[in-house]
Amino acid sequence: MNGKRISSQVIKIFIAFFVFCLLSFVLIFSCSKTPTKTEGITISGRVVLEDTTDYSGVTVMLFKPVEIDTALTNLNERYPGVGIEINQRTEFYWREHTPLYTTTTNKNGEWKFENIPDGEYHVVAEKEGWGWRVWYNVSKGEHNFTLKKAIQISGVISKDLIIPKDNFVYVSDKVVFSEGKTLTLEKGVIIEFKSDASLEVKGKVDILLKVEIIKKIFLIVIIVWSLQYGIKGIIVGQIVSSLVSFVINSEFGGKTIGLGLKKQVIILIPYFAISFLISLFVYYIFRKSDSPYFYLLMKEAIVFFTSYLFLAKIFKMDAYYELKDIILDLIRRFFEDEK
Repeated sequence: MNGKRISSQVIKIFIAFFVFCLLSFVLIFSCSKTPTKTEGITISGRVVLEDTTDYSGVTVMLFKPVEIDTALTNLNERYPGVGIEINQRTEFYWREHTPLYTTTTNKNGEWKFENIPDGEYHVVAEKEGWGWRVWYNVSKGEHNFTLKKAIQISGVISKDLIIPKDNFVYVSDKVVFSEGKTLTLEKGVIIEFKSDASLEVKGKVDILLKVEIIKKIFLIVIIVWSLQYGIKGIIVGQIVSSLVSFVINSEFGGKTIGLGLKKQVIILIPYFAISFLISLFVYYIFRKSDSPYFYLLMKEAIVFFTSYLFLAKIFKMDAYYELKDIILDLIRRFFEDEK
């Protein structure tokens, strides 16, 4: 019995010792293992200056891309042919932001940012006499750029002027283009105005003047006609005047943006129809209301607004989604400011 008891104790001691050695080995191995180190990326390159062999002294800066309003980008997607495209090129102006990293080129124009967080950056290169230029959404790797000698203009320009693409222009004082002369800026041209500098182009305003004269003539006729019918006549006259101004502006302005009066009316018909139907609905509900005018107006506005949104959502109209995007964006900005 004693022999069996001793053997059992020896086995237990051996097992305990084995477990202890195993745990010690695992612990020592895990501690001696070098932890993995996350390394950043390297963005480098070379800036070449036009009309010189010394490429030193160029300030190179890295910026974080700006956050673009989602409501504006959604409008761009729904109406790609209207307005301008909203992107980093239109929303990012480097002088309004603080660079994340800054360096200066050597004589060969070489620059480098090492061990920086992975991602995309905007690169800005600047030197007096060559101006500045932005390269958007640059990621890791080597990137070579060229800065052209800056063009300086001032005084009276009495001939047509074409600025070739990717040039930088300094406007040092007041610049006036004579009547009939044109200023053509090719793709990628940047113009920077010094303090108190201005650029004035004297063009023909006969079309704008013609539109305004036509509108004023119609307005005078409508006012004279409506006065004899009192307040109601003036209200009707204002409605007619607004419609006439809309037709004139759409006809002349549509030619400029490539969206004629007919296309504009087709786009607006669903909105006019819904507004008209809801107006009749609101009038029918509150036509016998005895509420004070202020409270009656408030109730009518609430019913009109909610009914409009309801129908706009049912018919999947762009106005509903645009308003939704705007409200959600305002809420997002509010909570970001609170943080």
